[in-house]
Amino acid sequence: MDRVSLFAGKLHALLTRIWDKGRDWFDLVWYLTEKQGLRPNLALLQNALNQTGYSTFPAERWKDGVLERLGRLDWNYIQSDVAPFLERENDLGQIRPDLIAKLVDLKGSDPDT
Repeated sequence: MDRVSLFAGKLHALLTRIWDKGRDWFDLVWYLTEKQGLRPNLALLQNALNQTGYSTFPAERWKDGVLERLGRLDWNYIQSDVAPFLERENDLGQIRPDLIAKLVDLKGSDPDT
């Protein structure tokens, strides 16, 4: 799978997973910072949403979904969940709701994202 498809898969996990997983949020930061202008494969994301019972959520509104989830998370738990997997302790400081919201908003400035 290509990077845009993997990004769509990660977004699907973030938007639909019942439990919260710190690794998902770390990966989202990686996707949003690794390649400027990266857009998810919206067709793949919509198909995944449809298959898992989220057919009323339009894939092109992924940014809204991510921003909404940010406000509902226990960030102490998210950080403690991902901390054992990080090679550099400083990376933990990048997994913050304000930073993620800013990164998502930057993606929002591109009308094609």
